[in-house]
Amino acid sequence: PFSPREGTPAAKMPQVERTIAKSRAALLRAKGDEAYTKHLNALVGTRQTALIERSGNGRTEGFTLVKLDNPDHGSLVDVEITGHDGTMLTAITAPRKAA
Repeated sequence: PFSPREGTPAAKMPQVERTIAKSRAALLRAKGDEAYTKHLNALVGTRQTALIERSGNGRTEGFTLVKLDNPDHGSLVDVEITGHDGTMLTAITAPRKAA
């Protein structure tokens, strides 16, 4: 859904009924949520490197949000992804690999 602005190409296009536009937008949001949940599920059980942000949360190298057990912001840590809450991953700090 959008409001066409006068003088733009979209203003000249046939307009879709508001109820149809809202329905399509809801479907797109649902599909996006489904895809994101699938992405989160695929990461559970993996080992990732995460950058800890000021909030104590972090981001994986793929930019997925992760809640960490180590609030030392600004550092890169290896984490084991233990689950997710539908919006962000949960993780524990992974033990260092032997050299």
